[in-house]
Amino acid sequence: MKITSSKFLVPAALLGLFANPGYSLVTFNEGQNSLFVNLSTGMTWDSNIDSSSASRSDHIWFANTSLNLARRAGLINLDASATVNISRFNDQTSENFENPAFRFNATKTGGRTTGSLSLSAQRQNRADSAANIRNQSWAYDAQLNLRYPIISRYSLTGGAGFSERRFQNAPNYIVNDRVTNWNADLSYAYTDQTNLTAGYRGRYGETSAHDSYYDHAFLVGINGKILPKLTGNLRLGYQNRDNTKASQGSHSSMTVSGSADWKISQRLGANFSLSKDFSVASTNIHTDTLSAGASLNYSLGARFSAHTGINGGESRFLGAAGGGRKDEFFGASIGGSYSVYGDLLRVNLDYSYFRNWSNTSISDYERNSISLYASSRF
Repeated sequence: MKITSSKFLVPAALLGLFANPGYSLVTFNEGQNSLFVNLSTGMTWDSNIDSSSASRSDHIWFANTSLNLARRAGLINLDASATVNISRFNDQTSENFENPAFRFNATKTGGRTTGSLSLSAQRQNRADSAANIRNQSWAYDAQLNLRYPIISRYSLTGGAGFSERRFQNAPNYIVNDRVTNWNADLSYAYTDQTNLTAGYRGRYGETSAHDSYYDHAFLVGINGKILPKLTGNLRLGYQNRDNTKASQGSHSSMTVSGSADWKISQRLGANFSLSKDFSVASTNIHTDTLSAGASLNYSLGARFSAHTGINGGESRFLGAAGGGRKDEFFGASIGGSYSVYGDLLRVNLDYSYFRNWSNTSISDYERNSISLYASSRF
């Protein structure tokens, strides 16, 4: 199902402003290891902190601190980070939180077999658009991906992973869930910059409500250069979900995932995304969600940049437990960033709008937010 709240309340995604390293706080071992520090603080006004028709608005002060360690030596590159996200609500003080997050990634780029291992754990506090309340949870994730060349242009890729979400102090209708996934693909190097793939993806999930299911999906895809100025990946296919509970039912549908970047000019770039997949809401109802989005990023020299974007789609709540609920949603955002002193001080202003139309009255709502914050990387 859709997740819409994190970008409104605590824009942790602003750490992406620092994706291109210029310099680090500390380098050692002849530059093979680097330590970076990311800081940000600011204020958000949110018109609907619950994603509900019974909306509550509030002003929220937030501060984020992140330590990032990168090692570039030998066959395996290592990246690790530890983050703390703090938010203080002006009126709804019971919603205050301090959320840690930890991430680790190891990537092997040399030798015959290549791949990556990623691990993460983070505590989240956000509005739940399925239950229309705020909740807290711990989310854990582990994923292993491997690639092995066979002959000439052909290679095998595959992986396996596990994710789990555990809610804290939640109502009894909110369920924990865990998912195991596995996949295998045959990849063909159509050109030096474009790969074609065909394969299978499986998932097994279960919730604390003693519900479980299997997913089976067969997909074809393309990644790399799709068009002369368009690079990205696209996978589409057909999937089936078998549930153990009759009230949840079994479901089949098309599935798709993809994203692409279009470099229109040196200063202007566009990004596109598309997704359609099954998931399980926190209320233990299976959903089929289609979403699509597009964004533009424009750089006015070294100091100022601007961005805007739109997204939309629909979520269908499946089976008898879903009660025929259907949500349609639309979002838009606009913002700008000004570099006062390189990456050491950057000021950002963002506005976001979101509208959810639903045949369930409490889920029919509107949301606006404005964020002003400063960020630093060193």
